[in-house]
Amino acid sequence: MWKEVNINNWQLVYSVEAEASVNCVSWCAWEYGLVLAAGSADGNVHLLRRDDSDNWGHKHWRAHNAGINGLSWGPATEPCLLLAENNDIMNPGANDKALARVPMRFVTGGMDGEVKIWQE
Repeated sequence: MWKEVNINNWQLVYSVEAEASVNCVSWCAWEYGLVLAAGSADGNVHLLRRDDSDNWGHKHWRAHNAGINGLSWGPATEPCLLLAENNDIMNPGANDKALARVPMRFVTGGMDGEVKIWQE
């Protein structure tokens, strides 16, 4: 992870080495903070996360029996809830619960022919 500390001046803030090539990376929805998922050729998923103290952490697990070549995050709220919010202008406060975040989730696709949905 690199951070721009001044204009055109970058500083390395966190580094992780996978055991195989990294085939795909994707940031989660901004509502969850800075979380990056990466899929590698050995079938592992790597999850990098920044906490409130600006420290980065890393965890990984075996997700597929072959390389991962696709990874995508789900939205932080259900799309139908966003539509409901826009249609309920005449009833303020009715949708306070509607915009609650759903659990973090993402999908991976592997060269083993499987698609898997993960939830944090």
